[in-house]
Order: sequence, then structure tokens, then C-alpha cells
Amino acid sequence: MKIFVCRSVTFDSPSSWRKDVCLVDERGYVNSQVSNFPVQFQGVVRRWFEFWFACKVLWQTSQNSSIAVGRYGLWVPILAKLLHLKRHVVLTDVEWPKVKRGIFNRIAALGSSALCCFTSEEIGRYSFQYRIPKNKFKLLHAPFDLRNICDSFDDGYIFAGGYQARDWDTLLAALDGLPYKAKIFTRESLNPQSDNITIIHSNAENYYRAMAHASCVVVPILPEPMRITGMMTWTTAMAMGKTVIVSEPLGAPDYMEHGVSGFVVDYTDVDSLKNCIKLVMGDQGLRNRVGLEAKKRAWNQSSPDVFKSTVLNLLTIQ
Repeated sequence: MKIFVCRSVTFDSPSSWRKDVCLVDERGYVNSQVSNFPVQFQGVVRRWFEFWFACKVLWQTSQNSSIAVGRYGLWVPILAKLLHLKRHVVLTDVEWPKVKRGIFNRIAALGSSALCCFTSEEIGRYSFQYRIPKNKFKLLHAPFDLRNICDSFDDGYIFAGGYQARDWDTLLAALDGLPYKAKIFTRESLNPQSDNITIIHSNAENYYRAMAHASCVVVPILPEPMRITGMMTWTTAMAMGKTVIVSEPLGAPDYMEHGVSGFVVDYTDVDSLKNCIKLVMGDQGLRNRVGLEAKKRAWNQSSPDVFKSTVLNLLTIQ
């Protein structure tokens, strides 16, 4: 049996995959094609190249192939089903942000052997919205990227960052009046009222280096109707031994135990977030204990090796 893995969330060195796995960079292929077109046409063009990518993958695979695809590969199970091709397809990166009828998503799901979701909450939402049986889903923790892991230090400041559904208003309100320095990495234009808060627009290397030097990492999340965001940020921080505070009460419990390997507060709850920051920043011993437990948990459930092992197990189940 041949195994094809089309990567969208496993960015680290391909050498750690099994030798019988053929790796295909779906993100690189689709994005490189789309980038050649004007921005106003890229939405339509992307859909075309995702379709063409699926055609290429199915053409290259044999009847006894198992195929793992990410968010750019939804056409693979659909075409395999329509063409009556014998393919064992696993969707490894299910992220459907919008509430819609979802016929395309439903057909892709029903044509797949399994769908991997990063939180239990998303499994429930997607199953209900798109009428997909829950037994089709597999909880697969979002993996951190080994290239982003840096040596950890405690330099006395708060780190926050990210680009999807971040609740900066709640974070700024929680930081107001606190004596701690904070570094916020974002593309947005924010106007903090405190001189202790620095807004930084920078590259990924500086982003993760600053995360590694922080005393704690805050991930303020806005609720979305379907997907859960922020996992890549908090899994990376946990893997570096950081104490993480997340305002994502529905998704974060799959990754951390409150007060043991991280802290979870409710959406938009300024007072709870402020009190949690004060608790963590005021107790280095607490940070050390929670950070150590966070690191253990991240490497046990969110490492790239765990991700790969789970995907390969799903691909070999017929």
C-alpha cells in the first residue's frame, strides 16, 4: 500500500516521516500558483488550483493508496467518490470558519475515511451543521512547528500575539492599570493607553523569540460560530514551557487543565483575565510549575511526532 501525505499543518523536516510515505506540499503548490494572479481574482483562482491539485494527486496514486490531505485537499475525496476510485482518504486539517449550507464540505466528509479536528467543540459544531456522523471525526491536537521552538527565558513581560480572531480590546482593558510590561505582536493598529504596552509588527522569527523570553503568554480569543482559533499559538508556547492564559473556554480545555498546565478564562471577561494575569505574573514559582506541566503536556499530545503517528495510524486502518 502506498501512502501519500499532502501537508498543510506539518511544516517541520520531512525526514522524520516514514520512508514509505510520499510527501506532497499542498500549501506550497496552491499558494505558488495563486500568487501569480491579481488579488481580486485569487479567490476564484484558488478554487481552481485546489481542484487541479486533487486531480494531480489522484492521477499519481494507485488504487491501493492511502492519502492524507489538509485544508487545500477537499476535492480529493469528492473526486475519488465521484469517479469510484478506491482511495483511503483522511482529512487532517478541517477548518471551516463560516456557517453555511456546506454541501461541498459534507460531500468531502462523507467521501473520507476520517476527519481530524483540533478540538472537541469543533467536532460537535461541524457534525451538527453539516449532518456528518460524529464517528467520522477524530480529535487530533494541533501540532506545533519544531522550527519555532526556542530556548525559554523569563524576562518579566507578558507576550500576546496572533492574527486570527484576537480579542485585543479585552486584553488591553485587562492590562490597564497593571504594572507589567507587555509585548503585543499583531498586524492591527492598536492604541494602548499605557506606556508599558508595546505594539510590534514583525516577522515570525522575532515573534517566537519574544514568546520564548516572556514570563507568560496570553491568547485572547474572540468566539466564532464554527472554528476555534489560537491553538498553534498556545501549543507552541506550552512546548517552550510557558504559562499560557487563554480566553477560549470551549477549545482550550482539550489542551490544558486550568491551574495545572495553563489557565482558561471566558470570552471577553476583562476581570477574570486581569486577575489571572496578576496571579501568574506575581508568582514565579507558579509560573515554573505550570510551565513545566504545560511543556510535558504539549510534547505528549501536540508534538509533530504524535501528529504524524496518529495520521499514519488512520491511513493504515482499512
